[in-house]
Amino acid sequence: MNYDYMFVYVNGEKMGLLEDGRLALYQRFPVGSVLYDPSELPPREVPISADAADYGVTACKLIPYGHYEAYIPEPTTGDLHPMTSENVCVYVTNLPPNTTAEMLGRYFEAFDMVAEADVFTAPSGECTGRGWVVFQDPSKLLMVPPVLEFFPRLFIYTSLSDKIPTRTTLQLSSVPDILVTGTDIASFSEPALNHNRGGNHRRMNGKTSGNFLKISTAANAGVINTSAYYFVALIRRDEVEKSVEEGVFWTNPANRRAFYATLERGPVIIIFLLQEYPVIFGYARLLPDGSADKNGFSSCTVEWMKHHVFLKEQEMRNILSVPISKMGDGVPLKPEIGESICHLAEQHPTHSTIPERLGQSSPNNGRHVGRGGGVVISGNGNVGGFNSVGGGGLVHSVGDRGTLRSGIGITSLPQPLGTRPATRGGHIMNNRIPQRRRPYNDNSNTYVGYGGSAVPPRKL
Repeated sequence: MNYDYMFVYVNGEKMGLLEDGRLALYQRFPVGSVLYDPSELPPREVPISADAADYGVTACKLIPYGHYEAYIPEPTTGDLHPMTSENVCVYVTNLPPNTTAEMLGRYFEAFDMVAEADVFTAPSGECTGRGWVVFQDPSKLLMVPPVLEFFPRLFIYTSLSDKIPTRTTLQLSSVPDILVTGTDIASFSEPALNHNRGGNHRRMNGKTSGNFLKISTAANAGVINTSAYYFVALIRRDEVEKSVEEGVFWTNPANRRAFYATLERGPVIIIFLLQEYPVIFGYARLLPDGSADKNGFSSCTVEWMKHHVFLKEQEMRNILSVPISKMGDGVPLKPEIGESICHLAEQHPTHSTIPERLGQSSPNNGRHVGRGGGVVISGNGNVGGFNSVGGGGLVHSVGDRGTLRSGIGITSLPQPLGTRPATRGGHIMNNRIPQRRRPYNDNSNTYVGYGGSAVPPRKL
């Protein structure tokens, strides 16, 4: 059998076979990937050749035109993760001329948290009908259908890609200090891969972004990187001194994977909260290093920018933020929220030791994470929106809540899931419409359907 023109499908992508019918897996997938044959129950792992000359090549022949699945094992736990990182972007066509990057990003928040979104524009500034979107979690790209209704009876078409378009800034010869940042130079069919988020596209907060500004140390700490990704992490009180001294902190493997996966797209700033008390300890920049240890927990190397500040709830009322009690471990924050918290931390002095009275602690630190891993938000709706925490706007808490603290904008105790708060008069709409008095008559005979001995309706 001649295998020269035969191929197989690996994770839905066509890959050609070698002349002997085997597959060079490592030519397309990362080193260490494993291949499984899903046609058998349970799926059988396809062995990789141990010969140094056939490094990364399957040890046996594959069935031509068959379907196989490739996975990458987790180094710490051995869990297998699907190789879905090949597709990092979704391209959109047939957009209306008035489409903006913010409109496109808000629309795709229905699928996942949007990292980047932009449209290709003509010299007049109108959309050319094409755009692209990048999700925080690339695996959510598989949820996007090929046809979507953007406006009533206006359909757009999507296609996945493993490339993010680059943007080039042109310099005018007559005015050397002015840059034209709105010109589309990149090709739509063959864009170059760009994980550094450079260019003039729209960032998560809807502002124009360029190249990254490296976050400086305390001497320059007043300038916060607006192109960074912000996360929340919990740290124990007995670990803060060691973390500051060694430049490392420990978290669960899922958080570590999320942090370093985001680090491939841009700087990551982690805001630390004390696990025992509702205060912000400080913030640090994630470094591309780290190893797994300490009873299954994964260590992350960080560069501390500010620590031992102990920001309390009442000190954050005048900035754009969410209540501390609503922040969960490993939850991402909107860039403008993370930036405002870091700015506030820079304005507060550093304590040499942990204050003895930091407030009353409560079980789970009062933090509740809504469905989908988003931050539970109550009150103002402007906290949600484009690239809101959890994606797609507000996330509301469910279930009972522990001890309520002062300073949190909650007017009444949340009810358990499946119950309805008591309403005046027992009517479901009494608290939703303006109250008004209903005309009545003391003579029971005047009411239709009631006899003289019947009890008239209750007076409101």
